[in-house]
Amino acid sequence: MATIQPMKIARMRDRPDAALALVIPTNRPMEVSATVKAYSESFTTYGHCPPIMVFDNSPMEIDNTTTHALRTACGGYVGPVFYVGWRHRSSLVESLTCRFPSEASILQRLFGANYGGSRNLGLLYTLGSSFFSVDDDIRPQGIFLPRKDETMECLAAGWYMTESSDQTSFVRSQDIWASVEQLLGKGASCFRPEVPRGYDVCDSDAPDPTRNRHGKLLEFRSTIVPGAVEDYRTVRLTQTHLTGDTDVEAEILLNEYINSGSLEALAGKMPKKLALTFCSQALLRTNSRLTGAVMGLDNSAGALYFLPTKLRCEDFIWRLYLARNQNICCAYTDSAQTHTRSALHRPSVLMEWLNDRFAWALFRQLISGVRDTGEHFISFDENIDVAAEAREIVDLLRFYRSEIGMRLDRSLMPAGLAATYRADLLVIEERQLTEYDHLYLTLKNCIQTEINIANAVAKLWPNLIEYVG
Repeated sequence: MATIQPMKIARMRDRPDAALALVIPTNRPMEVSATVKAYSESFTTYGHCPPIMVFDNSPMEIDNTTTHALRTACGGYVGPVFYVGWRHRSSLVESLTCRFPSEASILQRLFGANYGGSRNLGLLYTLGSSFFSVDDDIRPQGIFLPRKDETMECLAAGWYMTESSDQTSFVRSQDIWASVEQLLGKGASCFRPEVPRGYDVCDSDAPDPTRNRHGKLLEFRSTIVPGAVEDYRTVRLTQTHLTGDTDVEAEILLNEYINSGSLEALAGKMPKKLALTFCSQALLRTNSRLTGAVMGLDNSAGALYFLPTKLRCEDFIWRLYLARNQNICCAYTDSAQTHTRSALHRPSVLMEWLNDRFAWALFRQLISGVRDTGEHFISFDENIDVAAEAREIVDLLRFYRSEIGMRLDRSLMPAGLAATYRADLLVIEERQLTEYDHLYLTLKNCIQTEINIANAVAKLWPNLIEYVG
């Protein structure tokens, strides 16, 4: 049985077998234990034994529960398994605060229990090597359909299918680890001529790069936007393809409920799953569909941080960084992994929709407000304008409040779900979020705070890399 070890900072580079480590952020002990089990079995099947590192956002009292679940899940895995829980996180932040006492609050946020905090911990712990980060609801197999659907301009293709209509898809086991490891740190000049290149990627169901998937979820095509990838560039980022419950906006679930009355959609269950007919390698100058959920990252010389945000958009900063850095590029692997959306520790679909809207408002401000870019930072203009986004959010929120409230009045929800949404509507009413002035101030203050923190991190992060390194 594998030994679950606490992880010491800056030790990865000292391990000859640790050129690449698997990093899993989590706040769900049982979910992550199943994830570790799936990856350890996949690694064993294909002859790999990389370090597996779990970064747990759970409260301190959960540490022992998580380590016990991991110990059971690892079984006979021969590679090292490291656990960084609340105690380890607090100890690290305390030691760094001693070195940077004026940055105590920023350090708490940078490595806190937020969407970017655990991945930032992973960056420090793997400094000098590389890591492959997956979410705790990802599995190292892809869902495929038997037919082929391939063109030179197409990076991946497939179909969204309901469980009742899906009679032909199958799960394909692949050597995910090798597909990532063979690309990271590789020069563009080393890629075979037949590997397609382009400036960016565009998904058929997400034509707006500042939003998640929000179409009708029928046919899926991911096409390569034409453009050059110069041979002098190096692959610093890789990404596998995704199947299953792909990243869609909560708006799809809300609209599915309103249009069909689907309680499963209101509870957060995806109405359709994506199955691919094919997927391929590609070399890209930038990647507006980049996600930290299945990201490989070359950390050999230090890397950019993730946004330590309370919104679900920690990896957006990497999309901006790729587009502005003249020496690096991104590669897609020819393998796919599967996302099974977990409702555990998630807000309701209504509140997740509100988070989506705030996140995309932040991203638009970041896109238009890049001030300076360096090897390990990006800073942003702190003058913001969110009036248009606030108006759109208010109009939609009034609509969803009315629709959900009407169904609550008719007792069309189970008691537990109804209690959740009554509480959500009460919060919206108390905060007056359907009034434009109040929503505008709430949104503006949120975005301003996020940008101020991002700029404070931009100043601190290069010093942290130098200190830890």
